[in-house]
Amino acid sequence: MADFIGGHLGPLFAERGVETGIWVGTVNDDAIATAATGWRDHAFTCLVDPRAAPYVRGASMQWAGRANIAALHRAFPDLPLTQSESECGDWTNTWQYAMYVNELFRHYLSNGAGTYLSWNMVLPAGGLSTWGWAQNSLITVDGDAFTVRPEFWVTKHYAHFVRPGARRLGLRGPWSARSVAFENPDGGRVVVTGNPLDTAVTVELGADRFTLPPSSVATVLL
Repeated sequence: MADFIGGHLGPLFAERGVETGIWVGTVNDDAIATAATGWRDHAFTCLVDPRAAPYVRGASMQWAGRANIAALHRAFPDLPLTQSESECGDWTNTWQYAMYVNELFRHYLSNGAGTYLSWNMVLPAGGLSTWGWAQNSLITVDGDAFTVRPEFWVTKHYAHFVRPGARRLGLRGPWSARSVAFENPDGGRVVVTGNPLDTAVTVELGADRFTLPPSSVATVLL
């Protein structure tokens, strides 16, 4: 990939004045993919290659890229990153899985991702994808009826309240491991937090205290 970008695609884009950026991806990092194909190393290889690196504008993570993004962000803190394919589930569309997706949001956004893409916005009843895999979606449609699924509400905590151009803020304290904070372009601050426990918890945010219900996601506007 480094040879292709540095020796062919990058120079061709430059020669023809193409302004589209070249992103390396899709980066996975599970044990099988790493052992078989070296996905763990391919982004790093491109980014340290003296010919390819000048043409690379970002890196894209999907699925098992969750294990790679933190190291990639540490190594290249100014490199734009995106989560390009959220994990798709198994059509059960449970709230428990939506809570897991909330953790994926927090993990990717806390480790440098500037965007997070839900893989299936709308699927038919049964969740069958075009390649025959029953998956979760934000909404399912059955004839003229539609059902809003739990992952829709989790996604809304980020997509509705965190505005384009927002800047991530640092957090400290026990519940920072379950939260992510942003400052919107208008100066408003947003904290999205979750409680994966089966009991309610009281969380302090500055001078404010509030209670998170069991197995819940909450957005706090400051």
